[in-house]
Amino acid sequence: MTEIQLMILILIFAAIFNFMDASLGMGYGTTLTVLLLLMDYGPDQIVLPILVSGFISGMLTSMFHVLYKNMSIGGEKRVRVVDLQVQDEAEMGSVKFSMASKDMTQDSKIVIVFTICGIISALFGAAFSALLYKEPLAEFIIKCYITILVMALGFLMIGMKRIKGSFSFKKVVTIGAIAGLNKSISGGAFGPVVVAGQMMIGREGKESIASTALSEALISITGIATFLITDIFSADQLIDYRLIPALLIGACIMSPFAPLMTKNINQDKFNKLISAGLITLSVVMLIKIFIIDM
Repeated sequence: MTEIQLMILILIFAAIFNFMDASLGMGYGTTLTVLLLLMDYGPDQIVLPILVSGFISGMLTSMFHVLYKNMSIGGEKRVRVVDLQVQDEAEMGSVKFSMASKDMTQDSKIVIVFTICGIISALFGAAFSALLYKEPLAEFIIKCYITILVMALGFLMIGMKRIKGSFSFKKVVTIGAIAGLNKSISGGAFGPVVVAGQMMIGREGKESIASTALSEALISITGIATFLITDIFSADQLIDYRLIPALLIGACIMSPFAPLMTKNINQDKFNKLISAGLITLSVVMLIKIFIIDM
């Protein structure tokens, strides 16, 4: 296979996995990483291209999520009626008038919470990795924990009608903290935990997926900056940029179409698809742990 044919094949894979990620909230980074590793690419060749393509396609996807009304970002107008009691020597009465103000939408607040959790996890991820991954057993246990968690979420989603709870921002912060911890110690499983967690506390599927897409895109900036700074101050070029065009074009091609699927699919199908996606992703992670990393 020639270099051009290989890049076309990678472009197609990027398009497929980004469609899955942008429409269901998971699968691009983890699945594509496993595939590229099986194609004999090294981690130094894979990580930055996936981050760059994930950031740009994620921002583009988020724009279409807003355009298709899968989420609302910014402020929402609220009108408050104020009743003032007025008293003079002759009589007492009241004057009512309305005040218009803009509050942040629920989606905006959730994106901020998840982005902060993700950025903190990215900043501390290297330190955790340095401490925990000195022993191969520790690394193996952590990866198995993440895989079991993702698989468990998939099976929980099957019976989600029976376990769905009520929404609160305390629960959102808890979900962000758990997802951030997973990302800091393993480098992955942020999207699946955040999407499934939101749906389990009463958020609609399309809102959960759209807010996750924007959060992950913003979080990618931290990883990109870290890689570029490392490359700038290194004596040798550590980063391979050759995969970026193929991954970027493939991922961005699907950005307008995936949010449209998110908009039109009903909630029951969402639950089944996300459940299947989580279980499939956990199987891919098992392949990575027991076949690629062994």
